[in-house]
Amino acid sequence: MPYALLLDERVDDALPRIGAEQVDKALKALSISDRVSAVHEARKACKRLRSLLRMFRPGLGDSFRVADSEVRDIARMLSGSRDQDVLPGVCEKLIEKQESDETRGAVESIRDFLLASRNNVTPVSFDAVIQRLRSLHDTALDWRAERPRKSAAEGVRRVYRDGRRRRRHCELDGPATPWHEWRKSVKHHGYHASLLKKLHPAAKAYAEPWDRLGTLLGDEHDLSVLEERLVETTLSAEPLAALALQATRERRATLREKAAKLGKLLYAPSPRVVRKVVGNLLP
Repeated sequence: MPYALLLDERVDDALPRIGAEQVDKALKALSISDRVSAVHEARKACKRLRSLLRMFRPGLGDSFRVADSEVRDIARMLSGSRDQDVLPGVCEKLIEKQESDETRGAVESIRDFLLASRNNVTPVSFDAVIQRLRSLHDTALDWRAERPRKSAAEGVRRVYRDGRRRRRHCELDGPATPWHEWRKSVKHHGYHASLLKKLHPAAKAYAEPWDRLGTLLGDEHDLSVLEERLVETTLSAEPLAALALQATRERRATLREKAAKLGKLLYAPSPRVVRKVVGNLLP
């Protein structure tokens, strides 16, 4: 079934159903032979789980902290080689945006170096992760929130409010941390929008720009990780690295400008309005 609340389903029943399904998706992902794809898909399922829990957080009490901590720890067990897995693909996207053959060649050289580094990574065992996911599956089936409709509407409001506040701390030429924090709030609210999209045609339309904003901020974050790698390692001593570093910073600036403009538009409604709309949508 979809990652969504359904019109013919009680809100209280949706929480354990979606939770168990996402755990199953993570378990299925870890059976993929390609390690990079396995980790990526399992981590996505964990992110969806954490967003689901945040939606119902006001009605979950102490069980929220227990469940969220468990999902977070499982995701961290999978994140060890995440940067090495992702950075070559980040370079590929950056190459596509370059008009200069010289800069394109510089980024290609960095990409090749990162690919060689990734290939030297020792394969990890997923056994411990799988064991914890199976235990989490049984726990998810018992997730229940008090006053689930009110809880879900308030949970969405809180995440939206936090994202609204975090956006104000993001400066176009400022440090990476505020942008990273805002990105997390945007992703959670984007997943909340996805959870609502089956309830009304307008809800689906609402989800699309949030997905776009999440992608902009996600790409900006990945480029910030690439920039750190270029600055902190011996790559910075290479002549080509300077060109790649400049291209990375220019692309990050472009993404920040686009995200800031879209974010200002999407966060225009007040949190109270968002809560009211969500409350009216819920069956």
